[in-house]
Amino acid sequence: MKSTFLFISLLVFSAFSTDGSACSIFTNKAAKFHWSLFSGSKKLPSQPTVEIDGIIRAGDMGDVCSDVAILTLTIPIDTINSAFAYKFELVSGDPEPIFRDQPVLPVLRDGKQYFIFRWIESRALPLDVVVKVTAYSRSGKQGGSTNFKISDAGR
Repeated sequence: MKSTFLFISLLVFSAFSTDGSACSIFTNKAAKFHWSLFSGSKKLPSQPTVEIDGIIRAGDMGDVCSDVAILTLTIPIDTINSAFAYKFELVSGDPEPIFRDQPVLPVLRDGKQYFIFRWIESRALPLDVVVKVTAYSRSGKQGGSTNFKISDAGR
């Protein structure tokens, strides 16, 4: 798990950079639903099981990107009830802006779906939030959802 988190975290300096800055960080792309499939299967994606793969807080990367925080979440791939995209919404807590307002696509690796969120923080204050994760089908139908807690003591 730690090696996977390290791999994902190293994407900070990867070829996914579009502006050439040393601090460009890969994040998941917004989902584009295929509305023409809406009349297809009536089966909705199941409730996701979310795990925290790792948290990097401001200052953890030394001088480079010293104000960047990265949260990596995973959802196991369930081939029977899998979702196409997931929406992450803040239920409670007061963090920096972390989540998009729309469902995002996962990065698939080692039997898991990875979600990478980044934000800028002046210093790593304690993080204590509840997040709602909702699964969406390829046609945009809303499936199951779950709430989970993210806590980090800060630095």
